[in-house]
Amino acid sequence: MKQRSILAVLWLSICLSSSAQTQLGFVKTLGRPSHKGVALSGVSVRVKGGHNAVLSNAQGNFAMPMPGKKPGDAYALQQVQKQGYELRDKAAVGRQYAYSDKVPLTLVMASSSQLISDKQRIENKAYEVAERGYKAKLVQLEQQKDANRITIDQYRQQLQDLQDKYEKYQSLIDGLAEHYALVDYDALDEQEREINLCIENGDLERADSLLQQLGIQQRAEDIAQRLKAGQRLMDEAWQEQAEVLKRQEKDAEYLYQLYTIALAKFDNDKARFYIETRAELDTTNVEWQMQAGNFISEYLAKYDLALSFYFRALRQSESHDSAGNVINGFLGTTYNNIGYTYFLMSEYAQALNFLNRGLQERIKAKNRDSISVAMSYNNIGNVYYLQGDGGKALDYYSKAMEYVAPTQPSHLSAFATVGHNIVLLLIEAKMYDKALKMNRIVLDLRQKLNGERGLEIANTYNSFGSIYLAMKDDIKALENFQKSLNILISIVGKDHRDVGLSYQNIAASYANHRDHQKALIYYTKAMQVMMNLFGQHHLMTQEALRHMDNTFQVLIRENPNNPKWQEIYEGFKQTYDLK
Repeated sequence: MKQRSILAVLWLSICLSSSAQTQLGFVKTLGRPSHKGVALSGVSVRVKGGHNAVLSNAQGNFAMPMPGKKPGDAYALQQVQKQGYELRDKAAVGRQYAYSDKVPLTLVMASSSQLISDKQRIENKAYEVAERGYKAKLVQLEQQKDANRITIDQYRQQLQDLQDKYEKYQSLIDGLAEHYALVDYDALDEQEREINLCIENGDLERADSLLQQLGIQQRAEDIAQRLKAGQRLMDEAWQEQAEVLKRQEKDAEYLYQLYTIALAKFDNDKARFYIETRAELDTTNVEWQMQAGNFISEYLAKYDLALSFYFRALRQSESHDSAGNVINGFLGTTYNNIGYTYFLMSEYAQALNFLNRGLQERIKAKNRDSISVAMSYNNIGNVYYLQGDGGKALDYYSKAMEYVAPTQPSHLSAFATVGHNIVLLLIEAKMYDKALKMNRIVLDLRQKLNGERGLEIANTYNSFGSIYLAMKDDIKALENFQKSLNILISIVGKDHRDVGLSYQNIAASYANHRDHQKALIYYTKAMQVMMNLFGQHHLMTQEALRHMDNTFQVLIRENPNNPKWQEIYEGFKQTYDLK
């Protein structure tokens, strides 16, 4: 009897020990400037290797059994999911955590609808800041040229450089907006809240001033020096690991804020320094490597360097997925970014290889947003389009359309992007009625996103003009080309390549309408823009001059009794040394 009692006590102690091996956790919503985050119930959390998911209760608490784990042992999450919400830190799934029977794991989730709203608001502010900064620098350039402080060649070069920076900054706004829309204000002190609020509201000068007051510029340079010397933060053994990680996250966020401000000021060198330093701060952080690669590819077109960051991210993503399961969702995106970079380098075989691998990974990640699958199909379609295989391109664009819906707000931009590509194919195939129908859908979606502003709206009106021009409807072609031109000038001013191309489109419409005098006026405007930007010997300037030459010859033929056109033509040829 005594032996049975001892065995019972021993069995009970084992059970109690096993039950104590539980990782506690807490899920909350994202804290925003206007409200604090609150406990979130009904979140499904699954640990890798575990058979059953646990749900957070009404207080946001959950408990994950960790049989056999000792404090400090590693574990990884395989799933954190709730309908209508997304994980703030996507890298939390797949990341190695240390089991603790004392310290709970805190997870933060963002409402999808709130995220869309916040992101759109921050994007709008970013576009306003970009346009304001561009126009201010444009005025400075004009003043320097008029005062003869710079030569015409210097003016052209600096103007083209400014326009390139402006357009590329616009291409990065989406990523910047998502970053700041996902900031958890509950985790910030008063100064940090003010800095982030300034950035969200477009007051970058105030944000920069506050960061300088904190000494962040010097801190960023110190970080870079430590990294160059090989002194990683994690090597500072006298600090607790948690403290080091917390400091590292703060440093990374400060670097991203400085990067944001440098971008808006069109300061490539500083932006590159900040985003690369952040990536080197933790070379195992996939997201930081990807963002550095994105900047270098989009902004600097240094594709080999971008690939070095992407392949670093790939090594980490593949190691996380060593069991054959998609864990953090980065593997598909990493393959996609590598493939798209090869596409930009015109290495189409490599591009298709990585884009297809990215597509398969994204399809496997069934719990991920279908937009990523759509964009993979779209990117593969782009490769076939540039290879001249319109049939395969259309197949992939059509598959992309199966994964996006114009009825879902988060899908609008992706649907419009794919739709625009289909419009271009339909124009080439002379399927004008279908092209018009699709382009109307694209315009409607883009207007919902941006109103009547933005380069994408201008491009959509330009597509309408191209369709109507091909259909010989010169009046409607003119109307749409003019709308496109007006939007472009309001955003980028008159000295811009796309403005010159718009003038050429309008001229072509007048030429089709047999109004060659007006055609000549707009071909002349196009030539002057290209001349200002590139000089006389550039291909685009030469093309505009050829259009003018042809138009003069038509006017001379149509007006044989009016010698003025021959006289003007001779002067034109002499001015531009044309034979």
